[in-house]
Amino acid sequence: MMERILLGVLYLSGCHIFSSCLLHQYHFVADPMNWTEAQTYCRQTYTDLATIENTEEMQQLINTVPSSNQTSDVWIGVYSNVSWSWSDGYNGSGADYRYWGGQIYSYDCVFIYESNPWYSDPCSSSYPFICNNGTQQDPQFVYVGTNMKWSDAQKYCRENYRDLATVKNDAENQEVKNLAVHGWWTWIGLFKENSSYWSDVSNYSFSNWKQSFKLDKLIGILCGAAALADSGKWKLSLCGTKLPFVCYSVPPPPGE
Repeated sequence: MMERILLGVLYLSGCHIFSSCLLHQYHFVADPMNWTEAQTYCRQTYTDLATIENTEEMQQLINTVPSSNQTSDVWIGVYSNVSWSWSDGYNGSGADYRYWGGQIYSYDCVFIYESNPWYSDPCSSSYPFICNNGTQQDPQFVYVGTNMKWSDAQKYCRENYRDLATVKNDAENQEVKNLAVHGWWTWIGLFKENSSYWSDVSNYSFSNWKQSFKLDKLIGILCGAAALADSGKWKLSLCGTKLPFVCYSVPPPPGE
């Protein structure tokens, strides 16, 4: 009896037993607009910019775009707030201290190197690192000479000390540089944090981001596009860029 009820519910909802329910119907718009213009158009004409909740919907969106546009990027409904943050969450006085040089900070994790300005690199790179064994206000820096990825270094510091080093001023910057072994790049706790959201305020759970894409110096609110030439992988761009886009509407129940 329960099996019959389940089959009936699935049939009435338009879902198939062996596939996920596709809750969005996608609509490609070839006219290039910036992200905000595209959002307004989608809300006035359909429901909103495309929300994607699983791999089946991602493929459905790609299939919606004509073959003549399959090499372009298209706006979708995801956007992100990108900011530099400290591993220990410190946001008090000195949290915005930086020792940048003139180079482009394309990657998401920061290392120090001798007396040079700070650099960024992919977080998957393996370097020695500096932990903090004190408090946020009164740090006690500890150099760890084992090469680790940034996330592994963070885990090690949290398990054995307090966290990766937060550097709040010139004096602390000089202190960590003095600890770092000459000639070795050394992780500190600064990283690029990316908090993502959907235009229609849906719960953000599924993602399809391109691995290790560069953000260059982009910080703040950035908007998401699907790179159709790269299997629809998502990337962030300046929201003022004009691109074609994909809207969604909610399909009516079967029989309507």
